[in-house]
Amino acid sequence: MKKKLGSLALILSILAGILSGCGNAPAASNKSVPESVQPSENETVTVSEAAPEVPEADSVQPELSAVEEPIYEKVPVEVPFAEGESVSMFLLIPPFISAQLSSTNELTVLGELEKRTGLTFDITPGNYLDGSTDVNLLIASGDYPDIINHADLYSGGIEAAMEHNIVLDLHDYIMNDMPNFLATMKSYDVDALKQMTTASGRIGYFPQVHAKPYIDSFAIGLNQDIMDQLNLEIPKTFDQLHDVLSKVYAETGLQYGLSNQGTDAALMMGFGAPAFGTTGAGIEGFRVVDGTVEYGATTDSARTYLETMAQWFSEGLIYSDFLSYEDFQQTNMVAAGTLFGNGNVNAQTLGEAAGNGVNITAIPYLTEKEGDPIQLKGSGEIVRSAAWSVSTGADEETVSLICQLVDYIFSEEGTLLFNYGVEGQGYELDENGQPQWSDLIMNYEGGYTTAAVLYATATPSEFICGIYDDDKFNFSYTDKQRECQDIINTSSTGAWDFPVGADVAMTTEETAEAAAISGDLSTYVSETALSWICGQQPLNDETWQTYLEKCRTMRSEDLTEIYQTVYDRFMAE
Repeated sequence: MKKKLGSLALILSILAGILSGCGNAPAASNKSVPESVQPSENETVTVSEAAPEVPEADSVQPELSAVEEPIYEKVPVEVPFAEGESVSMFLLIPPFISAQLSSTNELTVLGELEKRTGLTFDITPGNYLDGSTDVNLLIASGDYPDIINHADLYSGGIEAAMEHNIVLDLHDYIMNDMPNFLATMKSYDVDALKQMTTASGRIGYFPQVHAKPYIDSFAIGLNQDIMDQLNLEIPKTFDQLHDVLSKVYAETGLQYGLSNQGTDAALMMGFGAPAFGTTGAGIEGFRVVDGTVEYGATTDSARTYLETMAQWFSEGLIYSDFLSYEDFQQTNMVAAGTLFGNGNVNAQTLGEAAGNGVNITAIPYLTEKEGDPIQLKGSGEIVRSAAWSVSTGADEETVSLICQLVDYIFSEEGTLLFNYGVEGQGYELDENGQPQWSDLIMNYEGGYTTAAVLYATATPSEFICGIYDDDKFNFSYTDKQRECQDIINTSSTGAWDFPVGADVAMTTEETAEAAAISGDLSTYVSETALSWICGQQPLNDETWQTYLEKCRTMRSEDLTEIYQTVYDRFMAE
């Protein structure tokens, strides 16, 4: 693919030539030189063999203006740009979608992309629920399609996939040939490209991104009907929640549903404790306080959280069988009214509960002392998934076509298709030019979410890159549902969060070493935490010190040092 010279590089090269004063270089024309460095109409330039005279005050040339950041703007993409050329794809498709289709190409978005661009897609589907296995089996075969969905699932990660010559570095293609994609990634308040750039400065995939930074979290939900029945007020601290749970359990027998890992993030946030155990293997398992990275499982905050949960469990306030149920199953029980509450609710949960005649309220995150700030889980992510990597099996012409395809998907027209499907089919435009779901979606017998997957692109859509509009299903939200999302989106400062995207900049060696350490360590942490919560062993000074020493023996400090190095490098760039 022919590379284009970026506008910033061009301006810099012109300025460098002007400032170098090379006597034999041909003069640049006024057309190609910025006005800020052109002589005025009254200025003259005199060349003399003698030492130059000091110019008069009114003849001093104006100072050079600073080179500004280029303007990144969306541009129309002319389609079609191909004539039946084929692009092969490996895509991880959710089973409930596959069950409704005879061919993945029947999905409206993929089929419409073929019609508009002139490309044809040769799609090999994989199982979304077993993506890691399927991706690694595909790569092990050595027969790579042009596009590999979720190549980041390759053992060693996306950096290793590039180092092992499995997928291409897309950095130069993005910077030189993809204005819509680049404009999208430059439109956020944070550096979105940095969040997907590896330690070697390479970019291994075209992502699916959130239209606006997305907080990946849940809220604490309580049964408001029971609260009203017992005349209870919304708790603001952990002590107050304890009193509420005690009253509810005594009067109704209903309990609180704790995550089956013992790590209830919506509760832990208020203690200042990051996730730990098997759910916290990665950046979520760490916090950063004043520039120092700390392993969450060994902090005093984690101990306080575990002591609190152990006490609540011993009093019968925690659902006694929480280990046997996945988090979503317990959330379904909350929505059905068979659990008093848990920390895994969102706006959708409140809607499902209302459909069951159950009134669930999302409460503000709790703290030990009323008014204390929430410091964790406040950073919004931009990159939703590593959607499409381009394999080394694609020839240069195919790579060029893929880049044009992706840039079309990230254009304004392509974004509308990606989220809402085809006008007149999945949506109509209102008087303000805003898309509104059609009757086909809203009255689909299988539900509007399923219809949107088939005729547009809904939540389980990480098999396509593009800009995902997280608000497109908010049309029916009640005030309580919107309040729930506000709690999730605005409650935390995120001051202690490990930076989003920093882990992408880990070297292959750092990734391998961190994985080697964290596997057994995370298992030990999870098992020990659950044994304390369930009362199988006491949590006291002696057992806590034994636990800390065991973590050190299992190289928790080495793991923390790796993440400290990654953090320092990421922040210095």
